[in-house]
Amino acid sequence: MSRDWRVALSMVLMMASASASGCFGGDNNDIDSSDLSVDVDVLASGFFQTVELRSSVKMSVYVPYLLLDPETGFVQNSTVIDIGKGSTVSLDVLVPPRSDGIYLLLGELLLNGINYIETADLRLYSNNNITSVGNAMKFTTRFNTNSSLISVSEAGGTGSGTRITFNQRVYVNVNISQDVEGNTDSGYWWMGLYRDGTLMGQHLTRKTSHWDNFVWSQAILVPANSWIELRWGANSGLTSIDATNWSHYTFTCYQSL
Repeated sequence: MSRDWRVALSMVLMMASASASGCFGGDNNDIDSSDLSVDVDVLASGFFQTVELRSSVKMSVYVPYLLLDPETGFVQNSTVIDIGKGSTVSLDVLVPPRSDGIYLLLGELLLNGINYIETADLRLYSNNNITSVGNAMKFTTRFNTNSSLISVSEAGGTGSGTRITFNQRVYVNVNISQDVEGNTDSGYWWMGLYRDGTLMGQHLTRKTSHWDNFVWSQAILVPANSWIELRWGANSGLTSIDATNWSHYTFTCYQSL
């Protein structure tokens, strides 16, 4: 079944200020960053705080962070929200440590007139599956909304790890939440995001001998038929990681015309 994608897409960087909005340019009816304002008293990373989103047009906004559901008290890993013209939405958001702003992906994504997004959520292949530095980490799939667009090869990557290939040119937001425990509190562990074998981003967390959460996100443009992998860049002293509900590797795609 062929898909007719129509996309108006903007990447927004909301810096740590009381109210922020900007413009990446646009014409006709395209959505851009000037259509969304973000209000927060003081943006600080490492704990939940209320962020208010106000839109001047109807749009969908992808929020690639941990969020607190005020009704259930449960935490969820990212979300997509629809905001009506002139409407305001408040969210309790956990911004990762060492972040210098809030990154949001917004646009009007239409498939036969319906808001649309593709996503795959993976977890570690097994408990304590700590791959060697330089090899692709190995995952198994929880769900995949479009396995032809997001092709997950569990053992087809570097060192028989997992490789994710995209058959069309897409923007991909990578959102990671993984528990970690080690035998030292000195130094750092880090993961790298690779596209077609080239390191495109490095993300670190301080080593800890107590259970902690390794959280990071990155947006990347992936050309058609290109692939991405996640690899450990440094993991000495890392002894325990879970492949259960503590392990989430989420890849969310928007079509790029």
